[in-house]
Amino acid sequence: ALVVLNSALPPARAVHALWAASALRVTADGGINRLHARVGDALVPDVAVGDMDSARPELLARVPRVLRDTDQNRHDLDKALGVVRDAERRAQRRFDEVLILGAFGGSVAHELSNLN
Repeated sequence: ALVVLNSALPPARAVHALWAASALRVTADGGINRLHARVGDALVPDVAVGDMDSARPELLARVPRVLRDTDQNRHDLDKALGVVRDAERRAQRRFDEVLILGAFGGSVAHELSNLN
């Protein structure tokens, strides 16, 4: 599974390679903006999750499944990992890896919550 958060992403070539290798692709809130800024319209996540206060509505309109979660006591990474866990339960299988892009390079508070 691949999770894209709202901080700096690796080069487009790396994003495309990780995307192709992932069975589930999730953006968390403004992560969809970062993804679009890096690769344009080429990639659309399977799921977008978050309170969507940062996500651009025109990008969300392209996503097959948008989960609005306004719980301010959970951060975006936690919400995205919840989507991954739910997908595992539904499919009754585990993902070998969960790769997280955009976890660092933003505010210190967000970086620390991603480590927690």
